[in-house]
Amino acid sequence: MANAADVDAAPRNAAPRNAGSLNPVATLDSLAMTGIPEQHKHRVPRVSQQLGHLNHLNGLKQLP
Repeated sequence: MANAADVDAAPRNAAPRNAGSLNPVATLDSLAMTGIPEQHKHRVPRVSQQLGHLNHLNGLKQLP
């Protein structure tokens, strides 16, 4: 087709597709720590840790 283009083709000087994209879990991790005093931040589990634990629990359901 005359107007078809290779969507994956990018100019040589173009930034990678994921450059500047946000990682939602990392964003939640940083937002969750907002307002918590520095001396107490180590005591608060990060969102990514909590999601990892939930994923582990979900995997336990797969055991016979």
